[in-house]
Amino acid sequence: SQFLPVNDTTVYNTWRDSYPYKAVSSFALHPQYINLDALGAMPSAIRDEIAKERQRLNELPEIDYEQVMKVKMGILRKLYSINKVEFLKSREFLEYFRKHQDLL
Repeated sequence: SQFLPVNDTTVYNTWRDSYPYKAVSSFALHPQYINLDALGAMPSAIRDEIAKERQRLNELPEIDYEQVMKVKMGILRKLYSINKVEFLKSREFLEYFRKHQDLL
């Protein structure tokens, strides 16, 4: 098994951040590796936006790191704004926060 970090590893907001082992934390995950399809229920407009952007980005001749990050972070911010109140009141979040508040 291999364990990768679970917190954001973004430092420069450029392609230099794409290397998962150059983490600002030993518990960090770079947002580039988030699978947007695995985030669960979301409005169909956002699913459509993901599909459109995925097609656009996959048609490029090479990976455009900055565009991938811009799209993913934009989607994540939209989803958070939609679900923020419910998420912050959820049993799972409150339990996680209680257990790890000294690290947060």
